[in-house]
Amino acid sequence: MADQATCPIHGVPDCFKPALDGFVRQAYTGYCTKIDWPFVRIIPKGWKPGVTLQDLLAAKGAAASTAAKEPVAAAVAVAVVKAAKVEFYYSSKDEPAKQFFCDNKKALLLCEQLKAKGVQVAAQDCATQPVSFAVYNAAVTGPSAAKRAVFGAKGALEEDMGKAVPAVLVYAKADDKSPMEVFPRSDKDLGRIMGVEEALELLIKNA
Repeated sequence: MADQATCPIHGVPDCFKPALDGFVRQAYTGYCTKIDWPFVRIIPKGWKPGVTLQDLLAAKGAAASTAAKEPVAAAVAVAVVKAAKVEFYYSSKDEPAKQFFCDNKKALLLCEQLKAKGVQVAAQDCATQPVSFAVYNAAVTGPSAAKRAVFGAKGALEEDMGKAVPAVLVYAKADDKSPMEVFPRSDKDLGRIMGVEEALELLIKNA
């Protein structure tokens, strides 16, 4: 096309040489033979009169930053899928560990909101009824490797579940024996631990 062969600096085609290499064209549109003779001025992609190379680099950096954030935002949005059944294990007597802190009263209110959305929700006070080994084992082995909870040989122990570490188990179907997701968990995409309250809030949003 004619406008593609026009020098963006002078607006005429006679001094503009387009970049022929496909790899080079990703960063530069071509060069002007009229400037700084016998040298040439390479014209960065997206250049317009009045725009400096620093402006282009800043814009490219901002675009890269936005693109880097989008997958994380998407990961947060899909981190908790629509659930059929949710179980919340907590203790009315034990204080949650600082590393896995959960406001149990707030979490119970969130459970009620989730129940109002039509999700089957059960809350168990582990101060009076400890978590069974079957539930703990399902929490350790149920989710995929990419969604491992903090429980297991190198994490929270069986006796911690529901006490030092309040937990939420999320089931895809009401009659499933193993949860598809367990919280709190170390989230690779977020680069941090996703806790119980955050998970419940996302479950409510997705219900």
